[in-house]
Amino acid sequence: RSPVRMRDRPELRVDSTRLIDTGNINADSVYAAGAELAGNWKNLNFQAEYFWYGVNRRDSTLSDPRFQGWYAEGSWIVTGEQKRYSMATASYAMPRPAATFQGSSGIGAVELAVRYSHTDLNYREGVAGTLGAADSIRGGEQDIWTLGANWYWNQNLRFTLGYQFVDVARLNPAR
Repeated sequence: RSPVRMRDRPELRVDSTRLIDTGNINADSVYAAGAELAGNWKNLNFQAEYFWYGVNRRDSTLSDPRFQGWYAEGSWIVTGEQKRYSMATASYAMPRPAATFQGSSGIGAVELAVRYSHTDLNYREGVAGTLGAADSIRGGEQDIWTLGANWYWNQNLRFTLGYQFVDVARLNPAR
């Protein structure tokens, strides 16, 4: 039984900067629930997940906040290899290149990927330029587009190129 704080960094984690943040919430309990979907067909892969978070406030007449987030991602292995899905880690394993990179005799495996994620840490946030309600939380919303390319030389070596566009909308928590 202590304060809880929900916050997140962009998916490219170069430092500890968190762009969305609820601040401390006096909590009695917290719950999280989620649903995941993953699949592949030949050399196409897809994965998505939706999360719900709830906070039950401690000794308060204020309403209990709820938050949400989700992502969807897909990839295409241009060279035709397939990825295996691991139920234990809920993730795809690296593909095994049909022809490992050896100069002119093999190129390895090449994959192109896209991902979109949305996190909403607002609860009854109100409108800009006004005070929020007594129970409002202005944690912010974060949307991220990621484009990537992976070049798998062999089973143990991968080169990655990625681009992220991060869009954050957050009202001033003080007003």
